[in-house]
Amino acid sequence: MAGLKAIQARLRAIVGPGPFIRRDTSLRALFASDARARMDAKTYENTARKLREAGFMIQEMDTHLLIDWPHAGYAAFFDQLLANAPAQAAETAHGLARIYARHEGAFTPDMLDDARLALRRWDAGQTQALVIQAGEQLAISLRTKQPVPSYYLPLLLTMEGGQA
Repeated sequence: MAGLKAIQARLRAIVGPGPFIRRDTSLRALFASDARARMDAKTYENTARKLREAGFMIQEMDTHLLIDWPHAGYAAFFDQLLANAPAQAAETAHGLARIYARHEGAFTPDMLDDARLALRRWDAGQTQALVIQAGEQLAISLRTKQPVPSYYLPLLLTMEGGQA
């Protein structure tokens, strides 16, 4: 499954068929669900425990949940994405990916909001917006002599229509 569909399917397996699980449009998390409003207290607590055990963080918001990864979950996803990138991806990748590959990278917890936005753009196929965001972050990193955000490289190497 492409993008975050496999993650959504994994969440569906944990939560069950009743509640919705969709991308969080507020961008405060990867996913949102109405599981809290659709389950009795005992079922909900069991489901919340299973989500945490599967490596997700949940935040209760009124009648719905925000479901996200901690920093380590994002890092593992980006590492796996990079490891699974086709061997020829580096040669045919967007020029920005080649620039990212030449610089030291870092991914710290304070980068989560930017990483989430980049991941959501990648997932939605918003190639132009992702490239602009990656370019802006690259410029900031180079200007401040800081390591570049390492999560852009796997996203740029695997984005749809990424060859240029």
